[in-house]
Amino acid sequence: MQKYSDIIESFPQEFQLPMLKLLDRLREETLNVVQKSDFDQLRAALSSLAEKVFDLTEAQKRTEIQVEKLASAQERTEKQLR
Repeated sequence: MQKYSDIIESFPQEFQLPMLKLLDRLREETLNVVQKSDFDQLRAALSSLAEKVFDLTEAQKRTEIQVEKLASAQERTEKQLR
């Protein structure tokens, strides 16, 4: 595979510098593109977040059950005090 520099050297002299500038610009823009590793990190973060949301949902269910038990106990206590 030919190197970029070899290809550019085959151009007429007046095109070599503009082509180098173009390649530099393309390389800079490519560096700012989202990489696959960025998506992998995002996927891992979302997975962790989903797990935490699930845990919170389960904790909320347990809390609601306990609140219902407390409300029932309070009603029984109020009836006994009447």
